[in-house]
Amino acid sequence: MDAQPLAGPSGSQAGADLQNTRPDDRAVPDCLVDGYQDLLPSLALPDENDRHVLAAAIVSAADAIVTFNLRDFPKPVLDKYHLDLIHPDDFIFQQFGIDNAVVLVSVQRCRARLRNLPEALPNTSIRWRGKACRKRLAICALILE
Repeated sequence: MDAQPLAGPSGSQAGADLQNTRPDDRAVPDCLVDGYQDLLPSLALPDENDRHVLAAAIVSAADAIVTFNLRDFPKPVLDKYHLDLIHPDDFIFQQFGIDNAVVLVSVQRCRARLRNLPEALPNTSIRWRGKACRKRLAICALILE
């Protein structure tokens, strides 16, 4: 069986939409996961449409799942497979100290691809509270430099 990108449940419109907007797979070597499909029926998550993500993480022996969708990956389920759940903001911060130059270049490239940047950060739809607020503000400061 050929490796398939994890774009969403087979045949789903959301999966098709994601597939059409995916960057070239060559940008991330070994990003395609194969052989996860047989695990799907045995996995239980609040949103069954997320099972493919968990199955692929298990098959690929991933250390973590990085997602904004924290509520649909309960800790007790992930603990069974020794998986961490990481918010993308936390993931970016964890990369600092490994190779700051690479992180900064990557963040600046992402910023360059953004369209319709907000004129003022408080006017964005992002929630600006507590620890997450400080992290997002720090990331935005790097991006807007």
